Amino acid sequence: METRIILTVLCFAMSFISLIRGLYLISLERNHTNNATINVHDAVQSLKLCFFNGIKSRNGIVLIWQSDAKTGRWGFSVERKNDNGEYVEIAHFNYTGKEVYKFVDTEDFTAKTEYRLKQTDPFGGVYYSKKVLASRC
Repeated sequence: METRIILTVLCFAMSFISLIRGLYLISLERNHTNNATINVHDAVQSLKLCFFNGIKSRNGIVLIWQSDAKTGRWGFSVERKNDNGEYVEIAHFNYTGKEVYKFVDTEDFTAKTEYRLKQTDPFGGVYYSKKVLASRC
């Protein structure tokens, strides 16, 4: 069994990552009264995408989603499939809490278009949502 630990110490806060049969975020925070709090999160299970949908509007395709993260270090990229079949980032959002996020794609197109969310965890891991197929027709 291999263990890899990275330590960072700054202003009485220490965070480290341990890779032991999975990836975990473990943070130790010490306050001014010498009390400490230890938080452990399974990095893979730290983000839950509640929903991701697309609807047609007069202004374009409206993409809406909601997530529930245990840590606030996640990011979202909205990706659209281009004519070559590759997904291209068209917007980026940082996780700001359990709220509904919205992006309007105003690109003028007539064909059906595929979208997906690319979710990036604090360690550089990438996860993709289900695909959403939308059309202006």
